[in-house]
Amino acid sequence: MTQQVPPQPSKLRKGFLIVGVVLLIMGFFFFYGASKINFEYTTSYQDTVNLSHSVAMYNYDFGNGNQTYYEEYPAKPYNLHLQRGDHLSASYDELIETNGTVYLVLWQSVYNQKVLTYSGYPYSINELNFWAGTDIWVEVYVVSVNRTNIVPVTITVHHYEPPQWVLFGGGVVLSSLALVSIFKSKK
Repeated sequence: MTQQVPPQPSKLRKGFLIVGVVLLIMGFFFFYGASKINFEYTTSYQDTVNLSHSVAMYNYDFGNGNQTYYEEYPAKPYNLHLQRGDHLSASYDELIETNGTVYLVLWQSVYNQKVLTYSGYPYSINELNFWAGTDIWVEVYVVSVNRTNIVPVTITVHHYEPPQWVLFGGGVVLSSLALVSIFKSKK
């Protein structure tokens, strides 16, 4: 019968140290993967809307109690998909001669078409802001009572990506195991 000899402490320490370093490197790769995702980006669209080519008329009530038919024209891009937490802003230069009142109107598109918000509520007359609470498809319209308006419109979407918590958590676990293994090699 042969008797097994326990491993020498220096080989066991070296093994713990190698495992710890490998786990630490893997943990850093997981952190890198979590940070590689772009957390925020902004997309801007420019369009010049000519209301003499309006697509429809709609009976808007912009909070003044007077129902008035306004010419409306969609601004490009015609459909925007907003994800939860996204911010959309649309504006035109207030120095542009509009020959009458011009509003920017945000419509929910696809299934449940309704007005979500419009410029002047609660901000300035030439600016519209909207924060998406859920995934939603929207359209921005320029509306006016005057068909001679030519309005350059800027639409900006700020998209916020959720952090990659699975990769970040994996990096924390691997780095913690690496530290435990490295400290074991010191004993």
